Amino acid sequence: MMDQQKKRFFFNNRRFLSLFSAKRSCIFVLHSAVKELELALMKLRPANKMMYMRTFVVALILFVLAAGELKAQGWQFNFGGSKEDEGWAVLQTEDEGFIVVGFGESFGTDNDQNIFVVRTDIDGTILWTKYYDEGFQEQARSIIPTADGNYLIVGNIIGKPGERENIYLLKIDRKGGLLWSKQFGGAGNERANDVVLDSDGGFSVIGTSKNATEEDENILLVKFDAEGTATWSKTYGTPRKDEGKSITRIGEGYALLGNSRNETGFDNNIVLYRVDKLGNIIWERRIANSFREEGRSIITTQDGGLAIAGVINDNSDALIVKYDANGNQRWMRSIGDANVEEEANAITELKDGSLVITGLKLVSSVNVDLLVAKVDAKGNILWEKAIGDGEFTEEGRDIQATKAGGYIITGYNGQLLNTFNDLILVKTDGAGNTITNRVNGQVFVDRDNQCDFDNGESPLSGWIVKATKGIDVVYGTTNAEGHYSILLDTGIYNLKVLPPNRYWSTCSTEGVNVRLREFYDSLNIDFGAKAAVNCPFMEVDITTPFLAQCSEVDYIVNYCNTGTVTAQNAYVDLALDNKLTFQSASLSAEQLADGKLRFRLGNVAANGCGSFTVKTALDCNGVANGQTGLVSARVFPDTFCLDLDPRWDRSSIVVRGICKKDTVIFEIQNIGKGDMKERKKGIVVQDDIIMRGVNPTYQLQSGKSIEVAIPNPNGSTFRLFAEQSEGHPGRSLPTVAVEGCAEDGKPIITGQVTQFPENDQDPFVSIDIQEILSAVQSVALRGHPKGYGKQSTIDAKTDLTFTVIFQNSGSDTVQRVVIRDTLSQAIDPTTVIPGSSSHPYFLEVYEGGIVKITFDSINLLPANGGTAQKTYGFVEFRASQKPNNPTGTVIDNRATVYFDYRLPSGTNTVRWRIDHFPDFVRVLTSSQEVFVPGVKVDIYPNPFSEMVTLEVKGRQYNRLQLNVYDLSGKLIQQKFFNSNICHVYRDQLAAGIYSYQLISEGQLINTGKLIVR
Repeated sequence: MMDQQKKRFFFNNRRFLSLFSAKRSCIFVLHSAVKELELALMKLRPANKMMYMRTFVVALILFVLAAGELKAQGWQFNFGGSKEDEGWAVLQTEDEGFIVVGFGESFGTDNDQNIFVVRTDIDGTILWTKYYDEGFQEQARSIIPTADGNYLIVGNIIGKPGERENIYLLKIDRKGGLLWSKQFGGAGNERANDVVLDSDGGFSVIGTSKNATEEDENILLVKFDAEGTATWSKTYGTPRKDEGKSITRIGEGYALLGNSRNETGFDNNIVLYRVDKLGNIIWERRIANSFREEGRSIITTQDGGLAIAGVINDNSDALIVKYDANGNQRWMRSIGDANVEEEANAITELKDGSLVITGLKLVSSVNVDLLVAKVDAKGNILWEKAIGDGEFTEEGRDIQATKAGGYIITGYNGQLLNTFNDLILVKTDGAGNTITNRVNGQVFVDRDNQCDFDNGESPLSGWIVKATKGIDVVYGTTNAEGHYSILLDTGIYNLKVLPPNRYWSTCSTEGVNVRLREFYDSLNIDFGAKAAVNCPFMEVDITTPFLAQCSEVDYIVNYCNTGTVTAQNAYVDLALDNKLTFQSASLSAEQLADGKLRFRLGNVAANGCGSFTVKTALDCNGVANGQTGLVSARVFPDTFCLDLDPRWDRSSIVVRGICKKDTVIFEIQNIGKGDMKERKKGIVVQDDIIMRGVNPTYQLQSGKSIEVAIPNPNGSTFRLFAEQSEGHPGRSLPTVAVEGCAEDGKPIITGQVTQFPENDQDPFVSIDIQEILSAVQSVALRGHPKGYGKQSTIDAKTDLTFTVIFQNSGSDTVQRVVIRDTLSQAIDPTTVIPGSSSHPYFLEVYEGGIVKITFDSINLLPANGGTAQKTYGFVEFRASQKPNNPTGTVIDNRATVYFDYRLPSGTNTVRWRIDHFPDFVRVLTSSQEVFVPGVKVDIYPNPFSEMVTLEVKGRQYNRLQLNVYDLSGKLIQQKFFNSNICHVYRDQLAAGIYSYQLISEGQLINTGKLIVR
């Protein structure tokens, strides 16, 4: 029969949503479309937060984010039911997730042991679970990736009760589909313990062979081809019991680790064979220094040698032994405290040659913990950790180093004095740390003002709960039922609930102090909330993945009410760029007199969300690459219900801009009910230079306006910024841009509009502005605003919007897409706001600024198998900078996209530099400035492609000096002329804007700018 552990412990089968923690931030998400089996398995699973999703779907997300430096990171998930379930081997997959194999009894139909496989993403979220049952009993012992991208599982099977045991081989695909299964066995019992992939695509298995009479037991090595057919087998051993435990490739052959019964007949010695590719022994080594030595795991090290993990001494110390390729022992190290048992079951090597083991540590007679320990390349012990709950037993069976620098461990745990256990998956940081304390609770509408939860009181979803300990800050968010759950380190924390806006108040404004004294502690803290102001709070977002000339463009509009009462008769007004033609919408549209479209939403309940699609067509003619298309959405009611700032004079400024023949005309209007009490100023930017002489000042009465006219725009882009009066509600900063104002057929300057933000900082306004592209990459990241000049400079208070675009460039339909974006340290992860998307998704924030976005069941068609709209997807999110980012701070951002189980694809990198607006914008005259009375300078043509002429009138000069500077102030050209007419050729000047000085005999005559096409 199959090996059974001497004792098993059972983990209480409470069915609760689980969490994981991380170094700076943590986020937990409930996997969508989970089967009943998976739900039962989720002993420790990510919980969820209410989010509006992008196609009339509500997302459930719970995120926990640590803003400070926590002392540990990691998570532990338990999978299993009311019977015995164990993990034996784990791999990190190419998509950076994990696949675990073992066996389980809890979910089969015949109450026997079956092979149990769990695949998760990098955060432990279940992707799928599978049971494989082709006989009476099946157990998995090892798993390896195959050359074709699938997986081979090796274990053991008993076909029927009373039959002998055979080696069991299963090949599965990335989704757990069974490709084939094979058995190997003879008249006796053959059992597998480990497998290694061979260079020819086949594989070799180590295990144990017993003869028919079971009087002799030997180490067994079997060579299989890629299809699971045995090509040869060999046995090794003594007249006593010998067992093969682990195998690794070395050179062209193998190293075999086993145990051999010693002469006393009660304990084992470790035996190590090196064999060639046909199984012939090259050398043999034994460790027989004490009453008990057992080998459990062997690996080939980077220096070409071998490392062994196992057990030594009757009191059981964990053992690590290092050999060179010739079998010379380099060092031996035991890890263990006096009178405390430790065992090593598996070993892994790091890039620096250090070694990490996992196993078990007997902390007391009734407490067994999972052991993790690290030694350096010379065997010096660096650290040792015991992970476990005092009420449970935990044992690590396999360990692998992760790409992130930590470790992934599988094994089992169980409750004391119970014979059953669960499969566990434990992720730690590089020091073997994890976080295990949990604070749970509920946030609800406190209708009776008693501050305790009563039946019938409504839960509040999407609310943030903040836990603070010194500089460490952790955030959790409530799910659809108002529940939150946060993993915390030990210590004293202040817990506080943070309403989404000021229309809400809470029972505990100062928070609740909690003390977590030990690991695996658990507390329950509820928070009641009530309306401080009875008012709706509407939010809107609109976007599309990209704009392409002469194409259909679908905009997704999303809205939510995070206020305290229902928004009555809500609607969205939409304004389309004149290059876009409205086609249809998923919601009825009304054409307004001003050209806008109105979409009536009806009543939107508090905490309610929705979305609709607007189909448009982008013009085929008169549209240049790099030119922008703008769409704006405003949701109503946009009522401001709080007390107004007493400084506010009730004015409200709006700006407009048009191109009228050869003139750009800006209008500044006060549409508020009050007159302005103070004069304010505006700033006009031409392309990327602030103009002097045209920047307006204004102090407007209610309803009044002024105009600013700029003649001869020559195809440049002009933008006006205006100020609101002090105390104006919200975050409005009026701005408008006019692009491409030129005579018909004349060239225009593009690419200037998106370098500055739009006036959509208020939640009830959303503006999507994009440059029209000739081509789109299959994976791309767009940041808005793109920033000013070559350094992409933005103001320290500018919010950033990120849009990730992805296309299925493969040959098969993609079912799942995951995006991971590690935010810059200059961005505040707590401010991440999900935006529009092509498909429903889950958004998570964790580990100090990683944004994870998951599309389940996306059904993204391959690029060669469908229309572009069905092969592309996109998602948008927004985030604010951290307060007081210093001038010169650089923000870099790049995302990674995972399509199903493929290797990830990286996007481009977007970058910004922080400064203070308008200080970073170069200031020049409106066209030019003359410093000599009676002198006029004509410049033509400007912009120019090959040559520009500067003609000085009003005074005769014998010699003129022309200095040309780039926007950084660097002198790049100096020319001299002997007449009043200066012909300047382009030479090597790149397209762009340059400043110049015209000088004669040391006197500055004229300054201005030159625009090179």
